[in-house]
Amino acid sequence: MSAKRKSAFSMYSDDPTEEQEPVMTTKKSKIPNGNSHEKSKAKLEGIIKKHNQNKQAKKMKKKLINIPMSKLTESMSLFANGDKKEPPSKEFKLIERNVDKKIKKNKKQEKHQNKKEIPVQKKQKKSIETKPTEVTKKIKKNKKNAKKDVYSDKDFEDDEEEYEPVMFDSRQEAANLFKRIVAPVKINQFFSTYWEKKPLLIKRNKETYYKSWFSCEEFDWIMRNHNLEFTTNIDIVTYINEEKKKHNPEGRAYAPLVWDFFQQGCSIRLLNPATYSQNVWKYLSILQELFGCCVGSNVYLTPAGTQGFAPHYDDIEAFVLQLEGKKRWRVYNPLNENEVLPRFSSPNYTQSDLSDPIIDVILEAGDLLYFPRGYIHQANACDEIHSLHITVSTYQKNSWGDFLTKLLPGAIEIAMQENVEYRKGLPINYLTENGVAFEDKETEDRTKFKTKAGQLVKGLIDYLPIDAAVDQFAKDFIHQTLPPFFTKDEKSRSIHDHGERWNSDNNRVENIAEIEPDTSIKIIRKNCLRLVVEEDSCFVYHNLENSKIYCEKEPQYLEVDTDAAPSIEFLLNSYPKYVTVDELPMETIEDKISVAQCLYDKGLLVTGEPLNCDFEDVSGSDCESDEGEEEEGETEISFSKGYFKDEDDENSEEGDNDDGEPENEDGFNSEEYDNIAENGHAKNEESNDEEDEELDSDNSEESE
Repeated sequence: MSAKRKSAFSMYSDDPTEEQEPVMTTKKSKIPNGNSHEKSKAKLEGIIKKHNQNKQAKKMKKKLINIPMSKLTESMSLFANGDKKEPPSKEFKLIERNVDKKIKKNKKQEKHQNKKEIPVQKKQKKSIETKPTEVTKKIKKNKKNAKKDVYSDKDFEDDEEEYEPVMFDSRQEAANLFKRIVAPVKINQFFSTYWEKKPLLIKRNKETYYKSWFSCEEFDWIMRNHNLEFTTNIDIVTYINEEKKKHNPEGRAYAPLVWDFFQQGCSIRLLNPATYSQNVWKYLSILQELFGCCVGSNVYLTPAGTQGFAPHYDDIEAFVLQLEGKKRWRVYNPLNENEVLPRFSSPNYTQSDLSDPIIDVILEAGDLLYFPRGYIHQANACDEIHSLHITVSTYQKNSWGDFLTKLLPGAIEIAMQENVEYRKGLPINYLTENGVAFEDKETEDRTKFKTKAGQLVKGLIDYLPIDAAVDQFAKDFIHQTLPPFFTKDEKSRSIHDHGERWNSDNNRVENIAEIEPDTSIKIIRKNCLRLVVEEDSCFVYHNLENSKIYCEKEPQYLEVDTDAAPSIEFLLNSYPKYVTVDELPMETIEDKISVAQCLYDKGLLVTGEPLNCDFEDVSGSDCESDEGEEEEGETEISFSKGYFKDEDDENSEEGDNDDGEPENEDGFNSEEYDNIAENGHAKNEESNDEEDEELDSDNSEESE
């Protein structure tokens, strides 16, 4: 272990017998001993020296790029006419390629501007003569509003002069996924018209639209390859003659036993499928970035012609995605105002308790039904075929009232500390004038008591610790959420699949990677961590080590030194942009590297490109031993590619796997996402080649 990594690792030792030091502490007194300090210092000096050399090299690149083309051509010709025996350096090749690209780009932009050039006087004269009418204003306004509804993938271009990582925003990816779920309804329209207000039904006539989420075949595979237990993971239920019954035996839910219940007309509910299904885990972990709240799910499998559950309402916002078969759904309005957006689910209703449904529809595979919490619903499979659907749920106990339960106790505590009015004693006779027995009695003392209490409550507005309460709410969110799902590309640029590994051929540790001052970094997800101040100490709560079982582990956190807190704030506010380690707001380069290394070692950071390694990795990883070489066309994989597939797309992509095997038709193949990522990467490279061809064709046309 390198000296730098060792000094960082020692700051969050897991040994309970040792005295715990705050992690990421950057004070020099916390370094274990003098020898290790000298080694670490020497290592850092080497890194700083290397960093300064890189800066000088970059300056030289810029100077060379600004040299007139005549001189630059002469210098390049030295390598072509044989005057020099040595070949051109890699750095000079890079500059030559960058200059050519820059020239092509400028020529293309000039040509594009010439085509669109319009005389300024004519344009101004036309604008004066034609005043915008009310209809024109309305059209412009509608266009402006329409732009706000569009959530599309961002297009990024690599820096032509030096490598710049592709931006990736987990919030934008979540919006892209949710856009596909509720399409053709726009996201803004959904939240303004339907969210917490009324149900939404979308009929698509596309059976494969939600195919990649889950299937009966995957359900069978999960039962045979995982230890699922009745009641904990699987419920066996029936609803006959308005009576709901559970038929859960004890012990493991073996696949033949579960299918036997299904054959006898029992409905099957799989609780928390994200624990076992990679695709469900992937989609839910993305959506929680959009909602800022825990996103869960259950899978329901119902035999043909049966019903499993009684009419009821839930305490969650429900998105029903029909995966297989058909199911009749009936949705009813809340029975009264008190059941609008309830905090808790209802007991079971009978048919006599309900009025006429506001929605009575048969959902087919690919259809969507959304309804807010409080809307009563029931469903039964059609006679001719079974039904499989997944209910995606969110916003459980995520209301203003729930937030105030965190906010008001803190406000009262602050008010009592800072205002003597809140510390004064109650009236001596308040017990004899107030209470249920005296509520019909109006006296002067009772009126004064109510008035004083109201004034004190209003005064709490000046003491509301809103930011601290939001942090406590976010702390619960971090604890409840799923751990992030990482692509192969992200793993290659983080500690999750990069860095030191054992080489059995050489019997040594190789692939040693180090954080340097010019390393570009950012947090791996926008909502994966939260900086919280508690009792004059700083903590970083994160969900990287969460279990896929709801709240199975205690909250995961790091205790950080107050000097390191501004750097974490800087990374949070910079997202999704990359920043260099040298940009972190700390005094010394040693402190900057120490903080970045600690966050990287906990899996919270991703680098712009894989870290350089001290030894060549014989196992075939993507490490670069030469700092001057840059891999062209490198992009960051986007989750938004290949969420849902139509039948035509599947036929065209069949056989794209590296092994030459067709993808599984039910969309739960563990290799599926990797294939999608590779195909998307290939498309990016093809588009880059097409752009270069266009530039060449433009230049040839100009020369003609």
